[in-house]
Amino acid sequence: MADRRWVAPAANVYQPPPHFPMAARHGGRPTTLLPAVRNVLTSDELYRHILHFLPDDSAGRRTLLSLATVCTVLSEPALEALWRSACKDDIDPLLPLCYTGGSTQKSRRLAKYTSYVKEISLESGTIPAQLLRPTLPSSFPRLRVLRWYSLTREDAMKPQPFAQYIVPALDELHIRMEIPEEEDSERKAGNLQFRLLRHLSRSLVVTTLDALRAVKAQGTMLSHLDISWTNMPVVPPGETMDLIGSFTHLKTLHLPIHIIASSPNALRILALLPVLEYLRIENHQNDFDFAVSLNPARSGFSALRGLRLSLRPRQVFPVLSSFPQCALDRCSFSIDSGGVSMDEQHAISQLVMTKLVSRTARSIRFEFVDLDWDPDSDESAIPLSLAVVVPHLCTRTLVEVILDWIEPETVTDSLCAEFAKAWPRLRTLELRPMYGIADVREGDRAHMVTLRGLRSLADGCPDLESVLITVNAVGSHWADEARSLRPIHSRRPVSLTLTTSLVTAPEAVAVYLQRCFSSIENVVFCSYGDGLVNNAVRDTAWKRLRALLLPGRVGIQEEPAWTLRGWEEWRS
Repeated sequence: MADRRWVAPAANVYQPPPHFPMAARHGGRPTTLLPAVRNVLTSDELYRHILHFLPDDSAGRRTLLSLATVCTVLSEPALEALWRSACKDDIDPLLPLCYTGGSTQKSRRLAKYTSYVKEISLESGTIPAQLLRPTLPSSFPRLRVLRWYSLTREDAMKPQPFAQYIVPALDELHIRMEIPEEEDSERKAGNLQFRLLRHLSRSLVVTTLDALRAVKAQGTMLSHLDISWTNMPVVPPGETMDLIGSFTHLKTLHLPIHIIASSPNALRILALLPVLEYLRIENHQNDFDFAVSLNPARSGFSALRGLRLSLRPRQVFPVLSSFPQCALDRCSFSIDSGGVSMDEQHAISQLVMTKLVSRTARSIRFEFVDLDWDPDSDESAIPLSLAVVVPHLCTRTLVEVILDWIEPETVTDSLCAEFAKAWPRLRTLELRPMYGIADVREGDRAHMVTLRGLRSLADGCPDLESVLITVNAVGSHWADEARSLRPIHSRRPVSLTLTTSLVTAPEAVAVYLQRCFSSIENVVFCSYGDGLVNNAVRDTAWKRLRALLLPGRVGIQEEPAWTLRGWEEWRS
């Protein structure tokens, strides 16, 4: 019987092992299998795909560095992966290359490594001269994401240009410009201060326009443009809107109200962007209150699905009334200064829901916050009225509802039952209280929402994931009441942010909540001001309730995702 053992062939003769198909081993002759294997193993695209799965942390970067230095085949893909996001926070990794002399060889080395960078953050005033030279060959030719910041007065006086980094491959452009206010002791007279700010703002506007002109000249197909201006009392030229209107590949656009105010046809121009999906227009807190006069857009925004407006009171209706009929899935509307009267709340919510939001909308957010209101003053603030706003939110497909600046005592058990009936697909409900009255007054506790309201939400909204609400959970009767309730099996773990809810018997409250939600992911309490932080009785009850619902976790977790801010932080 013939010996079927595999014997190593002579040198330089390829012989596949016996588990390969016979056609590949026939006659012991070399076949086309070896070139195919070689082609696969030398494919840079394959290695790029594999290296993409390495974590973007120090361990992942050390692995990439090792691969780049020990293997010729992997060197190029590893260098690309290593430098792809190395400068996404700052340009520190490039600085050693910039300060190593000016020889031709070192310039080529700098050009080589900048060609790998795909995401970079640049702050005006910190960019080395080597990266600003017009003669530098192909600066960041593969750049996909560019963030440019000017955050000091010194930078604003003579901002460094960044138009040369606009390349055809660029996909996202973020521009943030801010002129910090001077300290009170150094603050100049009002008129002189305003003129100085206008002078500084003009240089920043020129820098922005140069970059936008470069985007148009390069034929860059931007999909994301984010421009943020703070403390800049100047309206740019109308050319700004014309340039933005030429970026027909934009899907996401964030603009300050300054740019919208630069042209009466601003919304008409934006309405013609064919693939724009998300639009945000904002006027930052403490910024200047620009008057806006716009020509209405009769049609357009065919692809728009999300809109966020953060405006001043006198800017609200000129902007809202200029929008055409839309069908938005997500809409966020906020006013952060000046009270909004009940009549204005009614008009705004009606206009938003009838003109902008589709019948299948998924997310609605209203924030009528008055950051100029001092809770220690004798003046009363105007809260968001649930009786005025909620009747307009009649879309049953909503999965997220966020209402800010409400009085906690106006939320009742019956209202929560109406929420559950009106929004059966709800996943997130946030009823954010007004700052300064978050600790409910003694006389207002009788009618405010209790744990029964949470039970209604859990029963009517099986997909519920997150609730922010202030409840009255005073008393020890909740355990006896919970025993008469059927347990609800939640589809998803639920996170509860109970702000400054009143709890006196945490054991009884824990039994009731476990009857409402079979899986509780987190329980958060929040303290407003020193009066609550030092309330030992309340803190003890909160800690005990968290320990019962979340075994293994200790303490009180404060500061939920939307961040409860102290009054002084809000003012600053």
